[in-house]
Amino acid sequence: MSKGVAAFAALRQRWPLARSLAVVVGPGNNGGDGMALARLAKQAGLDVEVLLVVQPDALAGEAGEAWEDLRQA
Repeated sequence: MSKGVAAFAALRQRWPLARSLAVVVGPGNNGGDGMALARLAKQAGLDVEVLLVVQPDALAGEAGEAWEDLRQA
């Protein structure tokens, strides 16, 4: 199970009635996990706001891939 999936499962368990989510992400692998969390939350119907601490073009590797997956969601 990816960290993004685990974080989303924990979020839904702890706050099952949540309808919105803000996720602060950076350029590293943890940022990629945060973007995966945001994508899953959006797909589940939550109102999601992602706050990047870097410009999107600075994202590389898994974080860059997760950003593109999130944008397409």
